[in-house]
Amino acid sequence: MRSKFFFLLIAFTVLSFPALSESLQNYRQIFKAQIPFVKNEGQLSNKIVFYARTFAGAVFITKDGKLVYLIRGKKKKAVLKEVILTSKKIKTIKGEEKAVTKVSYFKGKDKTRWKTDIPTYRKLNLGKVYKGINLYLKAYGKNVEKIFVVGKNGNPQDIKLKIEGAENLKVNKDGELEIVTQKGTVKFSIPVAYQDIKGKRKFVDISYSVSGSGYSFKVGKYNRNYPLIIDPMLASTFVGGGSYDYSYSIALDSNGNVF
Repeated sequence: MRSKFFFLLIAFTVLSFPALSESLQNYRQIFKAQIPFVKNEGQLSNKIVFYARTFAGAVFITKDGKLVYLIRGKKKKAVLKEVILTSKKIKTIKGEEKAVTKVSYFKGKDKTRWKTDIPTYRKLNLGKVYKGINLYLKAYGKNVEKIFVVGKNGNPQDIKLKIEGAENLKVNKDGELEIVTQKGTVKFSIPVAYQDIKGKRKFVDISYSVSGSGYSFKVGKYNRNYPLIIDPMLASTFVGGGSYDYSYSIALDSNGNVF
């Protein structure tokens, strides 16, 4: 089913709706819709190449590969910038796995500034960020996923990231990365590392290592003849609270488009 999101409305959550008259079947179709990466075709600053409006806020990917998170909580928000510490220059960020969803913007009365049928992608390819290591991004629901693919010539110890805009970084008792800001605490999920070897998935021990405003990974033994996948994810908004995005009117047309 082809879907189009018209961003006269904000992204919404299951808890965000007052009483709506749509049928339960319509609800189910809406809630299954994914919010992928949207290509910037002039609707935002030219420093941004892709972005995703998630249920936690938004993430913007800049031309040089920085990730800027706008994370909303109850009556508060935080802006964080995640920087890949590498000597390799990120030249091209490509959209992959093109989604059926297309986005249209109708802002203001000047029709020449309206944007229609902007393509979206489920996955972004940032290319080789370290020797033998490629980075991909995925966005769906409220989660943003960084996927490092470590090849035969790669070393996971080379992966180092810095968080700008944070007061403190720490690993909590559950193994999550907590990013402390003036507005509250944001969490990254426990990292997952695995290898697909001869049709079987084998998980590898991994944990966060924090140093100042940066973090890296401690990785256990693995088979260097096969790619190693490292997969940390933006897990939540502020600890202890959440926000509600209200949509007062929503409908599906006969082609399944969301308005």
